Amino acid sequence: GLINQLKAKASERLALRRRFGAPVPPWDAVSPNVLWNIPNLAAAQVSMMLQTHGLTIGVSAACSTFALALRVGLDEIRSNRADVAIVGATDGNPKPEILAAFQAARVGAFGHDIVQPLTALRGTHLAGGACIWVLCSDDWAATHGLGSLGARVLSSSVTSDGEHVITPSADGPSRAIDVALNEAGVSASDIDYWDLHSTGTPGDVQELDHVKKYASNSTIMTARKGQFGHGMGACGGWELTAQVFGPQPAPTDVGLDSRQILPGETVFEVPASGIDPSCLAAAVKQRGLNILTDHPGFVVAKVEPGSSKAVFRCAKLSMGVGGVSSCVVAERWAE
Repeated sequence: GLINQLKAKASERLALRRRFGAPVPPWDAVSPNVLWNIPNLAAAQVSMMLQTHGLTIGVSAACSTFALALRVGLDEIRSNRADVAIVGATDGNPKPEILAAFQAARVGAFGHDIVQPLTALRGTHLAGGACIWVLCSDDWAATHGLGSLGARVLSSSVTSDGEHVITPSADGPSRAIDVALNEAGVSASDIDYWDLHSTGTPGDVQELDHVKKYASNSTIMTARKGQFGHGMGACGGWELTAQVFGPQPAPTDVGLDSRQILPGETVFEVPASGIDPSCLAAAVKQRGLNILTDHPGFVVAKVEPGSSKAVFRCAKLSMGVGGVSSCVVAERWAE
C-alpha cells in the first residue's frame, strides 16, 4: 500500500545519503516546527514567489513592529538599494497562553464591548490579522505610470528606552517623536492629526503627559486600538492605515471619538462622565490641550474652525513591550 511505498522511498534516500556521505538534511535533524518558524521565513517566501532580489528580513518590535518594517523599507529606498519595498506585519489568532499572559499582567480586556480610550483603563482586546504596505520612490512610480494614493511617509523612528518590560520610560516615547519630527523636517506645530497608542491601561495617563509637548488647540487626536484590537505586530499598521487613508477629519470639534474613522465602521462615543479620573487630571494639565468635560456625548480636543488644508500631516505613536517606541510621520493631500 501507500505506507509501504513511503517507507521504501525513505529507505532508498537513507541508503543514497550513506553511499555519498551526505550530511543529515535539516528537516531530518530538527523538528520541522523549528525550521518553518525562523523569523525571516515569511519575507523569504514572498521574495521567492515574486522573484525579488533585495533585502529580506523579519522584524519584531511588539507594537512598534509595523513602524520598524516601514523604517527598513524607507532606508532601502532612500539609499538607492531598492526601488520598491513590501513591508508589513502579521499576527495569528491569539493563543490561550497569550490571553492568559495579558490577563495575568492585567492589561487584557475580555468581553464583547469595544474598549473606549482613556476610560476604565481595564486593558485592550487582543486580535489577529495582517497589514501590508508597498512603498516606492516618486521617480520609480512616475517611470512605471503609477499614480499617487495621496499620501507619503516622511519618517519612521524607532527608539529603545524601556524602564520595565511593559511600561516605557518617561522620556522614551518623546525621544521617538523628536527623532521622527527631525527626520521628517517638520515641527510639532506642523502636525495636524495624532493617533495615540492608548491601550486602555494606566500607561494612557503617561501618554497624555507626552502630548503636552506637542499638541495645541488645533491638534486632532484619535485612539483606535480599542476599535481594531491589539495585534502585537499589525496593530500599528491598522491604525496608521486608517489615519493616513481614512477621511480627513473636519476642522470642527472632533477628537477622542470614532466619527472620523473609515466609512462603514461602527461609531462609538466616549461620554465625558466615563473618562478615568487619572486621565482627566492629566488632560486638564496639558499646555494648550483643552479636554471639554461638558461637551454632550463626547470628550474632545477642541479644534478651531477653518478650511481644510491642502496638505495634512499625521503622526502615529506606538509603544511596544520592552520600551520599543516608534513614531511615524506622514502627509496626505486634501480629498
